[in-house]
Amino acid sequence: QLQGNTDIYPVLPIERAFASCQLLASVVMLALLISKLTTVMQEMSETFIERRKLLNASREYLREHNISPQLSGRIKNYIGRKQDIETRHKHNKNELELLRVLPTELRRSLLEESRGAVVVEHVIFLAIKQCNRRFFQRLCCDLLHSSCILPDEHIFSLGVVCNHVYFVVAGETHYYASSGILRAMARCAS
Repeated sequence: QLQGNTDIYPVLPIERAFASCQLLASVVMLALLISKLTTVMQEMSETFIERRKLLNASREYLREHNISPQLSGRIKNYIGRKQDIETRHKHNKNELELLRVLPTELRRSLLEESRGAVVVEHVIFLAIKQCNRRFFQRLCCDLLHSSCILPDEHIFSLGVVCNHVYFVVAGETHYYASSGILRAMARCAS
């Protein structure tokens, strides 16, 4: 306690030593708390300033070039979503830092539980988990990775070989099947 009066007064040397150590420890803890709070506030301020600069620059560009309100709105929404995703992506760094300090077995268990919960909703991966636990753990630890796809980004396109599998954890995707006419047009274009 740094403030106020205490009713207990140290008399013996050991009590005085303990009181001194207690006072020193409380000063150090208070300094650490203030330091952490200051760091968090500074990071938030920097993030806010970066967001504001980008939004101001985009507004100025859109106004100077007389871009329609509909397209301007879409662009501003995209920038906002992109910044939100980037903020969430910064939180993934916490996962990497945590994984770096954990021992291998504990890290594998953590990844299996956190990533495995997503894929076991598919019956094939649930069967793999039940039949071969070690393989399922290696799948979760070594092959699954998180990524953020921004709105209006294409994951797969017509004619592109797909060499990844995506599990949608948050948000939504739209899938459009191509018709024979589109395939014929794509062949003619290439």
